[in-house]
Amino acid sequence: MQHLEGVFGSARQAYQVGDYVSAYGQADQIVTNLQVVPSLTLSIDRSTNRLLSPDTASFSSFFGSRSPTNLVNGSGLTAGPSGIVGAADSTHSTDVEGTMWYSNPYIVPPDTSPVVTFNLRGIYDLQTTRIWQYNQPGGFTVYGAKDVEVSVSADNTNFTVLTTITPTRAGGTNGEPAQDFPTAATGIQYVRLHILDTFGGAQASGLPKCGLSRPTRG
Repeated sequence: MQHLEGVFGSARQAYQVGDYVSAYGQADQIVTNLQVVPSLTLSIDRSTNRLLSPDTASFSSFFGSRSPTNLVNGSGLTAGPSGIVGAADSTHSTDVEGTMWYSNPYIVPPDTSPVVTFNLRGIYDLQTTRIWQYNQPGGFTVYGAKDVEVSVSADNTNFTVLTTITPTRAGGTNGEPAQDFPTAATGIQYVRLHILDTFGGAQASGLPKCGLSRPTRG
C-alpha cells in the first residue's frame, strides 16, 4: 500500500510538470496493482477514462501572448480536490496573457471564425472533450465561444463533424469550472474545434483550455 501511495504521488508530480508519459505509465502501474489490492482507496476519478494531452497541430490565428499552446499547457489552472491539474475538478483563473487562446481581431480580414486542431499523437478512441470557457473579466466574457463545432480525423485531411457543443458563458471570476461534452469517436488522431460564434455575435474569440479523454487505446 505504501508503495502504491508513493507511485501515486510520483504520477501526480509528473502530470503537474507536463511529463505525461511518466504519469500515464505510473497510473497504469497503480491500476494493475489495484486489481490485486482492491481495498486500497486513492483520491482519483473512478472512471476508466484517461485524459490526453495533445499537441497543437494547427490554428487560424492568435493575438499577442494568447497562443493556442495555452490550451494544452496547464497555465492558469488550479487543481481541485483530486490534486490533478486538468481533471474535471480543476478551475481556471481570470489571467489572460499567457494562459488563454484568443484569435487575432487585427489581421485582414479579422479572424472571427477561429479554428484549432489538436494532434493526439496516436490513434485513439475519443470519449469526452473538456473545455474551460474564455474567462477574461471586465465584460470580456462576451467574446467566449458560444457554439463550437467538433470534428475528428485519422489523417489530418479528411475530417468528420461529430457535433456542435454549446458551452456556458464564463463568469469572469477566478475559479471558472470545466465543462465536459460527450464526443465519442473511434480510431482518430486529430480533433478540430471551430468556434462558430460568440455571446456577442461574429467577432474574435477563444478558450483558456481544452482536454480530451479516451476510454481505451485504439
